[in-house]
Amino acid sequence: GRIATTLLGTHPLGTSRSMHQRLMRIVLAAVLVGVAAAADMSSFSRLRAPGMAFASSAGKLFTSTRAGASFRCETRQMSNLLLAKGSISTLFQAKGRTDEALLEAAATLSRKKYVLDVSGIGAIEAQRKSWQKQASELLEERNSKSKNIGMMKSKGEDISAVLAEVDGLKAKVQEAEGKMKEIDEQLEAMLMSVPNGPHSSSPDGAGEEDNVEVARVGVIPTFDFKVKDHVDIGAGLAGMDFGLGSKISGSRFVALQGQVARMHRALAQFMLDTHTTKHGYIEANVPLVVNEESLTGTGQLPKFKEDLFMTRHQDRDFYLVPTAEVPLTNIVRDEILMEEDLPLKLAAHTPCFRSEAGSYGRDTRGLIRQHQFEKVEMVQIVNPKTSYEALEELTGHAEHILQALGLPYRKMELCTGDLGFSAAKTYDLEVWLPAQDTYREISSCSNCEDFQARRLKARFKSTEAKKGTNELVHTLNGSGLAVGRTLVAVLENYQQADGSVAIPTVLQSYMGGLEVLTPPEAKGKKAKKQEEELSGSAVMKKRHEIEEQAVYKASAETERLRVQVRVDQRELRQANINVIRDVRKKQGAALHALALSRAQTYCQNLSCFIQTVAQPAIFWKPKVIKITGGGTHSKMIGETRDKMDAQHEEVKALLGAWRVAELEEEAARDAEIEQRRIESLTRAAEYRMRDQGM
Repeated sequence: GRIATTLLGTHPLGTSRSMHQRLMRIVLAAVLVGVAAAADMSSFSRLRAPGMAFASSAGKLFTSTRAGASFRCETRQMSNLLLAKGSISTLFQAKGRTDEALLEAAATLSRKKYVLDVSGIGAIEAQRKSWQKQASELLEERNSKSKNIGMMKSKGEDISAVLAEVDGLKAKVQEAEGKMKEIDEQLEAMLMSVPNGPHSSSPDGAGEEDNVEVARVGVIPTFDFKVKDHVDIGAGLAGMDFGLGSKISGSRFVALQGQVARMHRALAQFMLDTHTTKHGYIEANVPLVVNEESLTGTGQLPKFKEDLFMTRHQDRDFYLVPTAEVPLTNIVRDEILMEEDLPLKLAAHTPCFRSEAGSYGRDTRGLIRQHQFEKVEMVQIVNPKTSYEALEELTGHAEHILQALGLPYRKMELCTGDLGFSAAKTYDLEVWLPAQDTYREISSCSNCEDFQARRLKARFKSTEAKKGTNELVHTLNGSGLAVGRTLVAVLENYQQADGSVAIPTVLQSYMGGLEVLTPPEAKGKKAKKQEEELSGSAVMKKRHEIEEQAVYKASAETERLRVQVRVDQRELRQANINVIRDVRKKQGAALHALALSRAQTYCQNLSCFIQTVAQPAIFWKPKVIKITGGGTHSKMIGETRDKMDAQHEEVKALLGAWRVAELEEEAARDAEIEQRRIESLTRAAEYRMRDQGM
């Protein structure tokens, strides 16, 4: 501001203050642009808010310090990652690759039935090193010749041949760097498709049939009538319509209605309440549309792109979440946590969207495999030392839901051939479905160790680590539970001979006290009596309806009168504003015309004054006239000078009054705009309150 004021000075007579301020801003902006251009802009990228806090309704979530995190949409470079021993997630280290490490990693991955292309990676690495060496040599030669150009110039020698040679070397260097970039991209794509290695305790096996049963919990129910599957039960309850889902969207969609939809919602609420109040999770409400970086960090991209639903917006690809694991785990992407903030336990209830590209023809009947389903997801971010204790804990939290609902299930440890892409060790929970006479998966709980953390750059400051270094966290995730499949299990395990379904005790409070879901056409005396007790007598019910209608009518009339009053007030205020504006406009025009007239007279007098004075040397300063030469006109000149000074002050006063009128008119317009904005916000708030019944 001081620089701009110095450059411009005070605003001259007749220049409006707003014009002067605009000029000051232009000069200031130019100065700042010049400073920014001269500064080292790389230093700005290091400016991060230390101790940035993330909070939720439950209180402090965690504190973190940014370490050069970039918020631009850019693909993570994995080309300098290391294939090392142990869990294959440790391959993501920027210390180079050795043949021994590649062979050891290949042996680890072979347990997961993945063939690591050791020779291919070695060949690509050799090409990269070759081009890197060539580029370095060419660059060194080019720099050497460039130095000689200066010496030749000083001696007056011809440098045209050397310049041509330097230009040729520049093109060769660019070619070598381009080849290196292509090789890096090829190597990156190869490494990004390498899965996490299995934990040493995971049993070896080729597929699902080799999974190991750890435990069975609960008693399988027996029925003295023909068992129905959940599709027939839901249809009998008039609450599950696959035809309607197909009409609205297509195959593998369903529409739930009535008491079945209510039970579906009750299950989700019960699960989320249990995890947040008893198991120590923080509830999160996360976006359902995520970017490529988020899916790459958790491992869904690039390998499983065909299983995702993609949408495009402003030339960018976005995806519907396949599981809440993606947004929940990405909360710590590019973050450095404090060790005391671990473990970080998050839970969310979200819809999930999957194309089921690899399951054509499987589970086409019912809710088992849908394109859209709901799930309560649990995620833990933990210290690597405690990650396997956390896996047992997280699995136990999912088991608790099944036990509370009284559903029989078994716990399975997945073999290496059935492990997921990002998982090092996984437990599956399978619930008993009477109609299928088998157990079906309802939850999968996995420890990904540091596989996702490396892709996400999620770290923590360890108190035991060397000063100034950070460690990668371990990430775990699990379903707690899949809501649709839990609904299937409840309908089938709690079905009764008359087509009704008993409601598990823990859900009854979420169902308004109901104990049984009853088919609409076959409500028994017990069900009717239960409904009457819950809803009250018919007389009380009718009276309540009449009272509600009266209150609604009174509220509607009150709102109508309130709106009319606001309209009348707005019209009156607008009329006053118009009158004031007209007066100000007329006053301003009159003052402006008068000021111009006085200024014209002033200029004419000044011209006459100069012509009157016959002497050659006249020096004009404000209120000062010095005359050299003859003195015959001194008296006349003095009188003329006084008259001109008076007219000068009058013109300044008139112009000032005109400017004041102009500013008052601008202020009136601004006040009117602000008043309209406040009225609009007030109306919007009143409409929201009315819609919410407040």
